[in-house]
Amino acid sequence: MGKKIFFAYESGHPENRDAITRAVREFNKYQSKYNALTWEDMEINGRIINKTIFEEIDRSEIFACDLTYINHNVLFELGYAIGRRKKLLIFLNDSVFGAKENYGKLKLLKNVGYSRFNNYKEILVELQEKEKMKTDLLEQVINLEKIQNDDNDIFYITSKVKNQAFLELSEYINSTNLRVVNDDTSEVEYQPLYWYIKNLYSSSYILIHLVGEDKHDNEYYNAEYSIYAGLGCGFEKKVLLIAPKPFTAPIDYDDILIEYNGAEECVKKVANWIENNIFSVKEQEREERSKQEKYAKQEKKFNLLKLGIGCEIAEEEKNDL
Repeated sequence: MGKKIFFAYESGHPENRDAITRAVREFNKYQSKYNALTWEDMEINGRIINKTIFEEIDRSEIFACDLTYINHNVLFELGYAIGRRKKLLIFLNDSVFGAKENYGKLKLLKNVGYSRFNNYKEILVELQEKEKMKTDLLEQVINLEKIQNDDNDIFYITSKVKNQAFLELSEYINSTNLRVVNDDTSEVEYQPLYWYIKNLYSSSYILIHLVGEDKHDNEYYNAEYSIYAGLGCGFEKKVLLIAPKPFTAPIDYDDILIEYNGAEECVKKVANWIENNIFSVKEQEREERSKQEKYAKQEKKFNLLKLGIGCEIAEEEKNDL
């Protein structure tokens, strides 16, 4: 089949969807080395959607996406593709009101170029010139080889709304005696992109507190958090997102998101997740280390017992005797 291009987009705007699907069809007609696949081409009946999409992205060399509109599923998949070191091809229909402005608000992408389009021909040209693409975005931002993997237990990306749930959850997280890094803006007003990527990569678990849908600018905050969640999954970390009810969860990360009613339930659910994932794993690791140490002591004792102190009859004299 050759190399693959995975194309992600939201289907709610027919103008863009029609241009993308036509471009993919035309591209595949005359290709021998590459094959483009859209998420709508996937066979997902009876399968876990985000796992299936991850598998397709993993099998692809290039991740293409349309970011004309803020779509958390697409941003989550983009984050995953960045974490998997895929080549990127980002499209934007900049004739749509607010498209360029919304794109520029995303911290991870504001300095990343995109290809503009109005119709399928303009998308097709960019697909055909895929060989000119850069290797991956991470190389331009950070050298992951110099970062200690799993150096922290939790990277806690806090809610931008400092309400009661934020306060009580932060107090609980800080009381666990785990190695925690958080981005609480009351301590440091702004952290650069490098800092986020470094801590996503160097932490074993990622906890992201989404902003409620009734809060100001929640769409932009949660869009950025969707990228970070995808990045964490791309780095093969255990990721949990939490959100106040009611919350319309993007289908891609529905299975790694929990909703809560009030601060008490928020803390309770996160505490249960930490207990079942982090503390239980640490206990298993302690038990395994204890077994290994016990086995090593027994082996050492056994080897000492086997150690010969001397022979009753020297080998060279045995036959003579």
